[in-house]
Amino acid sequence: MSILAEPLEVTQLITTVLERLQIPYVVGGSLASSLHGIPRATQHIDLLADIRIHQIVSLVAALQDSFYIDADSMREAIEHSSSFNVIHLPTMFKVDVFVPSPDDTWYQQEIARKERYEIDTSTASHLFLATAEDIIIQKLYSKAILVSTGWWCIRTTMAGCLRGTPGQAVTARLFLFATTSPVKRSRCFIGTGA
Repeated sequence: MSILAEPLEVTQLITTVLERLQIPYVVGGSLASSLHGIPRATQHIDLLADIRIHQIVSLVAALQDSFYIDADSMREAIEHSSSFNVIHLPTMFKVDVFVPSPDDTWYQQEIARKERYEIDTSTASHLFLATAEDIIIQKLYSKAILVSTGWWCIRTTMAGCLRGTPGQAVTARLFLFATTSPVKRSRCFIGTGA
């Protein structure tokens, strides 16, 4: 059994619902960096999902049998462009769902840049992942603010993400972020944990 089997299974339960409800999303954090390159264990899943107020009732109804999900926390996250948690009840695996501001073009572009990852081609099982460079950017940004876990985490994320990724694309996107991103952000998606 792969160290990613449980995270993939839980993530796919949620992303299948997001796609059915036509909610754009990307998977980030350790799961995405592992799928891009070097697998490593993860204690939670990071999702960036462009959820709107009118989708709360449908999303809760679709997930409540297998997940702890709180409509009030979701509403607050949407209103304040922050995050809420969803917990898979059978495994107690946690999913952090980050909701971008409609005005935050960087996060909207991150969702638009998503990459399709095939889990099982025989069943058409898939996820949409944040690009390798977006994961690196978020890790670097979050570690500049949250230095608690150290540089080893940045190195392992970069090593995993860069395996098989054309260097020019990464360099260009990193340069674009460095030259166009706001200096101060209210929150950060993907990779604030170890």
